[in-house]
Amino acid sequence: MEIKDRVALVTGGASGIGRAASFELAKRGVKAIAMVDITPDIEIAAEQVNSEVDAKIAIPFQGDVTDEKFREEVYATMTQDYGVVSICVPAAGITRDSLAVKVDKETKKASIYPIENFKKVVDVNLIAPIYWGMEMIAKIAEDRAQRGHRLLARQAQLCMKETLKTFSPSSLTKMAVRPGTLYLFRDEAALEDGKQKAALVNTKPTTYSMTVLNTTMAVTRFPWLCDWKKRSRKNEGAGAA
Repeated sequence: MEIKDRVALVTGGASGIGRAASFELAKRGVKAIAMVDITPDIEIAAEQVNSEVDAKIAIPFQGDVTDEKFREEVYATMTQDYGVVSICVPAAGITRDSLAVKVDKETKKASIYPIENFKKVVDVNLIAPIYWGMEMIAKIAEDRAQRGHRLLARQAQLCMKETLKTFSPSSLTKMAVRPGTLYLFRDEAALEDGKQKAALVNTKPTTYSMTVLNTTMAVTRFPWLCDWKKRSRKNEGAGAA
């Protein structure tokens, strides 16, 4: 992939992967980098990138990556000042991991993970990256069409078509919700060392943990009752042998 003299955009640029990607792109000779982040630290990060290459190529943008107007403004500014963005690194992400279900020891009432937190994580970590990428493809298609490059514009449209196939809502939900088993036991080690039956009978968990948005396995369906019976029979057979 040719990187030199291209216009790039990186979200989550104030820290972590986004910051590292910005430094690497600068070293490889990009024309300009839009560094996006919700924190004021993006200003410092951009200055550090510019100091590294002794040139003002990193442009900071502070805002929420889930804000559609903000996204459009960033792309419009970069296009006007530096040219069409052709490299996008959507690295912005947040964590709001907590217990999925928690039982209060005093009231014995269960509370579940706040849905607003779950939606925020999905918006930032899953939906926003897709739309920042699609915005780039759309701008490239517009630029090629305006310059009369029908073939190139058509190629961009085909790229968008394949992108939409991959990142359509139906495809994403199929990948996010996958078959599997959610074990409702504290001591899963007991399931592996021959004490499975005792674990099934005696374990009385009060909290069940769940990681909120691992994009490779965001939500796990849990036919745990069926699996419980299957594993019990397997264990009994092993014990009889």
